[in-house]
This record gives sequence, C-alpha cells and structure tokens, in this order.
Amino acid sequence: MRNRIVLDGAATIFFLTTRKPHQGRVISGYYHVGWYTEGTQGAVNRDYALAADNLHFIDPILASDLPEPLAAICSPQFRTMKPIDVETVASLRRICDERPDRTAEYLGEVERVEAFARARSGYAYPSWGREAGFCWEDAPEYYQTDAELSKVPNSSRNRKWRCRECGYVINSGALLKKCPLCKQMATLAPTEEGA
Repeated sequence: MRNRIVLDGAATIFFLTTRKPHQGRVISGYYHVGWYTEGTQGAVNRDYALAADNLHFIDPILASDLPEPLAAICSPQFRTMKPIDVETVASLRRICDERPDRTAEYLGEVERVEAFARARSGYAYPSWGREAGFCWEDAPEYYQTDAELSKVPNSSRNRKWRCRECGYVINSGALLKKCPLCKQMATLAPTEEGA
C-alpha cells in the first residue's frame, strides 16, 4: 500500500473496516500524508515510510449510510486498498471533517491494547520484541540507510524468516522490519521450505 501511495502521489488514506459480523463496513477517519522516505527495506523492495501531517478519526459511519456514489465506493468489494479520484477524496474528507475529532480516543485505544499485550507477554508488540509503543524518536530507525540491500519477498510460504545477522528464525505472516532477537533492521529473509 505504501508503495502505491508514493508512486501514485496519493495524499489521503481513509480507514475502512468491517464492524462486527453483519453490521457492515464503516469509515473511521483518514490520514493526510505529508512526508515519505525509503523504509528499512529500501526502494528496491518498494518499501516506504509515511508520516501524516493531518489526521482525523471519527465515530464510525456505516458505508451504507453515505450518499451515493460514496456508499458504493466504500462497499466491501475490495480488501486491502482502492485508489479513488480527487472528487471522492474531497467528499469523504468533508464528511469526516464535519464530525467531531475522536483521534485522542483512538490513540487511547492503541495504548490500551499495548498495555494488554504487555500484561500478557511482557511486550507491547510481541512479534517485534518491543516493550513500549512507538514514538517520533523511533522513526529514523525505520528509514533506509546506505546499506546495500537485495530484493526480499514480503511474504513467506512457510511463515518462517531467518535473520542473516544472528540466525534467529521467527514465525510471522509478514516480513518484519526488525529482527525481534538482535534488533537489527532489514535482516530477515524467508527460510527454505522445511528449514
């Protein structure tokens, strides 16, 4: 998704999700992208880090309650992302901006989930081996450095990844930016089947 945003020059990311079974898809807010840079895996792997210069989260609105054609555009006919035109962006942003900003409550929920995970596992983000949440001081760690990078797939058939620095093998459905054991960036690669 971040790759498409950068390559397409998109500026706004709307958040849609399905609310409990049979309640339908909802829109819950947006980010306006103000800045990007290469991520830890670099442009060779189509990896970018994004930062919002404006965000606005709201009490969720059922997509079916939106006026047409917005209701159809936000329908559950797509899974991960869907590029939309400038007029649709302006309309959806206007609808969000007319509603009270609930960003503080959303951030509070992130902190609650982090505390829950920490109480259960000792980590706010167990698959990252991270005891605390993320802050702006952490951001540069996730930017590309001058290291020479090779092409790395972002998925593994057997969900196993080996760190080329420490040899640790982890199970994860997706490529992590950092090895949870040695904490080195951009060192994970899929293992061979059966390894």
